[in-house]
Amino acid sequence: MTKKFKGYKLMTPKFRVSFPKLFKAEEYGGSEPKYSVNMMFPPDTDLKELKTKAKKAAKEFFKGKVKKSYFEYTWRKGSEIEAEWIEGFEDWTFIRAKSTYKPGIVDEDLEEIIDPSEAYPGRWARATISLFSYDKAGSKGVGVFLENIQLLDHDDRFDGRSSASSDFSDDDENDLDDDDDDMLE
Repeated sequence: MTKKFKGYKLMTPKFRVSFPKLFKAEEYGGSEPKYSVNMMFPPDTDLKELKTKAKKAAKEFFKGKVKKSYFEYTWRKGSEIEAEWIEGFEDWTFIRAKSTYKPGIVDEDLEEIIDPSEAYPGRWARATISLFSYDKAGSKGVGVFLENIQLLDHDDRFDGRSSASSDFSDDDENDLDDDDDDMLE
């Protein structure tokens, strides 16, 4: 039997967006398609409220028993992730939030964002999330439900992709001089 717990809604501190699936739900491992984002919090981020409410959700749902394993799927340190791209982010905190419903997406001026290219890996954001506990099919834990996301400051992309405007800028760096004619022979 599945137990249900309403959870706690809160706004996150600023984070860097990673693996955004905000405009189209994606299936993962045969599960129902979901919208999601991995939230990357720098080491100096105050996550006290988030941690307190996550523990409280676990205590209330599991009758006072809180185990580290309840958080291992959605909440990790970069040092616990085995991937080449993690270099430089070992001390960061990674929290995965997801939803079967499309989250609301706005910019700093609270204008709706409809262009998926605006939600790129590496951009700064904050989100409203709900923390909830679950006990389903032998799996127990504290999950993070993605409600809404506000895209904030632009920053370097994690995926290395350049923008069209930078590719076609008036930068003389890639122009051939008359002296470079022998390169084409």
